[in-house]
Amino acid sequence: MTTKREKGKVHFCDNLKGYGFIRRTEGKDAFFFYSEVEGYDGLAELYAGDSVEFEVTKTDKGPRAIAVKIG
Repeated sequence: MTTKREKGKVHFCDNLKGYGFIRRTEGKDAFFFYSEVEGYDGLAELYAGDSVEFEVTKTDKGPRAIAVKIG
C-alpha cells in the first residue's frame, strides 16, 4: 500500500551497495534502494542531506521509499 508523496532528506546512503535511508518529516526513516530513484542508471550518487520526494510503502521490515525523485 502506498501513500501520498512525501518530502524528506537523505539521512544515510551507501553508494557502493546501492541503498540508504530517508529522514521523513513524520514517522520512521524510510529505507530505499537506488533502483527506486528516478533516472537511476547504475551510476547515481546520493549524499546525506540531499532533498528528495517519494512515496512510502509498508513492508515487514518497516517503511520503504519508492518512486524517489531527487530535488
